[in-house]
Amino acid sequence: MNEARRRALATFSWLIGPVLLVLAVAVLLQLKREPAVGNAVPQTPDTTGNGRLEWEGLPGFGEYIYCEELPEVLIRVEPVYPDIAREAGVDGTVMVWALVGRDGRVKHVRLGQSIPLLDDAATAAVGQWLFKPARASGNPIAMWVVVPVKFALR
Repeated sequence: MNEARRRALATFSWLIGPVLLVLAVAVLLQLKREPAVGNAVPQTPDTTGNGRLEWEGLPGFGEYIYCEELPEVLIRVEPVYPDIAREAGVDGTVMVWALVGRDGRVKHVRLGQSIPLLDDAATAAVGQWLFKPARASGNPIAMWVVVPVKFALR
């Protein structure tokens, strides 16, 4: 191997090592959690086998709920851009599923489309949002909504 190739390989190894380490840590953190943040309530294990959450009669993830009015955001908390993501040049949109309760508060959050370095900030922000709840037959109801949380470096 000639000297120029050896030097280029050494430089590449020095640069790529820390990036791979950060990505590996982010993936491991992603695998070990399903966040419940802010005022959100963690999901309890489903003991009925029907996919429903077993408190307050809340719908299970992906369960169809009829409504006449969809939830509307009243208070939106902007996410804090993580320094490590900013330094790594990571941006994009994290898709967060939020279970909006009959009181308009977020009861639970789940990640849809993930960007590991941005996930915690996105779920923490959405967990603090307040909604006008969905309505069916004039009554407030709980339902899941998907929320795109955008992170842009510029």
